Amino acid sequence: MKKLLALFLLIVALSVAAPGFLGMQAEARYDAVVTQLQAAGYRVADRTYARGWFTSSARLQLEVPLPADRATDATPPRVMVKTRAVHGPFLGDLERPFGLARLDSEVWLDSAPLIVGDGTAPVRTLVGFLGSARTIVAIPARQATLEGGRLEMAAVAGDIRFGAGEHVAVGELSMPFASLQGDDGVAARVDDLKLALDLRRGPSDLPVGVWRFGVGRVSLSVPEQAQAFALDGLEVSGSSEVREGALDVAADYGLRAFVAEGKTYGPFDLRLAARRLDIPAIARIQLAGEDAAAAGATVEERSQALGIALLANAEALLAKDPSVALERLTLDLPDGRVTASFELRSSGLKVAQLRDPEAALQGIQAKAALRMPEVVVDALLRQQGRQRLAALAEEQGEEEPPPAEEVEEVAGQYAAQQIETLVAQQLLVRDAGALSMAADLRNGLLTVNGKSIPLAAFLQRPAPAAPAH
Repeated sequence: MKKLLALFLLIVALSVAAPGFLGMQAEARYDAVVTQLQAAGYRVADRTYARGWFTSSARLQLEVPLPADRATDATPPRVMVKTRAVHGPFLGDLERPFGLARLDSEVWLDSAPLIVGDGTAPVRTLVGFLGSARTIVAIPARQATLEGGRLEMAAVAGDIRFGAGEHVAVGELSMPFASLQGDDGVAARVDDLKLALDLRRGPSDLPVGVWRFGVGRVSLSVPEQAQAFALDGLEVSGSSEVREGALDVAADYGLRAFVAEGKTYGPFDLRLAARRLDIPAIARIQLAGEDAAAAGATVEERSQALGIALLANAEALLAKDPSVALERLTLDLPDGRVTASFELRSSGLKVAQLRDPEAALQGIQAKAALRMPEVVVDALLRQQGRQRLAALAEEQGEEEPPPAEEVEEVAGQYAAQQIETLVAQQLLVRDAGALSMAADLRNGLLTVNGKSIPLAAFLQRPAPAAPAH
């Protein structure tokens, strides 16, 4: 009886003491997440963490990074993430009753609620004792009046697991629709948004696997404009895998149709890839970028850090004979189809050879192909002609631009002359209303449409002059 009583008292003591200890562990994990957000480019504007024995509360205010062209003249929006943590071992959740902590979070944009629940947490994260986590997203449907318009959003649902066994992240997230109706009549709507990912832990802790993001339709209508903007069937996906001790990565971009100004463009299909990447070198380069971001480096400083890391690991990268490629591009335009491909590959290239262009050419292989409707090429060259005329008029100090009819006539002549010159030089080939080009570089010899161009001859240095007697 005494032993049972002692065991009971021990269990009670542990149950009371454990939440305080696990609360410290939960705070350490929270700090790690904040560090990851900083590495992703978010700036922490404000942060508080109040840890109690059984529960804690945290507020994290982040500045969302803006594109470089807007960063200087716009105030970055601020996102406030409010989190309430329940310390383990008893989490009070049917999905996972025991664990390190339960984190219930909501998100505010400036002072307006953005992701909030309806009596329950919209985002709940259950953290296991060994570091695995499960995030359950259950954001209720919402209608809200905003400054200048009205927002309507369907319920968002998702379930993503992190660090479960060999998986880094696996799960799905979906939202049927979201719409914004402006007081000025402008209407925007997004339908059938989905995110799916299945990433595993690979060598050197690099994630390998697949992820996919898709949007069924995006539409925008403006009262003053008769034609609406619409984008159908957008899908972006990425993949990475280990083959023969090296890393292959690829990104795919697909679009069923794009409608603008009464014209339909698409389908569009693009695939970018990098093959045979040295895994330890890529891990070191990635770590350099993360360290720079965590240290609060600017975009330029992070780029410099990545450039330095790339140079430091160049020899290891080249040892695998890597390649980068635009494996395919197809785009249907009202005037016809555009297709293109390109690949650049190292073949026994060494860093020391990069100092000698002729030697470097021997270690590089490349191939490219392009086919485009002639009317599209003509339109591009006409635009180039207009820009040259404008630059020439500015150089000569002309107070008034030349008449539009004259500009169009000269631009048309320029475009036609450029096309005829390229066709005559066999750099472009006419084929059923299209212009095409196929090129191959191997052993310093460039072949374009069957015509050989010895690039090495253009790079040879002239022999030194004989000394005068």
